[in-house]
Amino acid sequence: MVLEAKVKQTFDLYMWSRPSRGRGRCSSFI
Repeated sequence: MVLEAKVKQTFDLYMWSRPSRGRGRCSSFI
């Protein structure tokens, strides 16, 4: 679904713009 892909892209971009602590958290989440 296009909406799902857009949400994931936005979420990834948001996590990437966060501090390294947030990115580490994202890595463990994925």
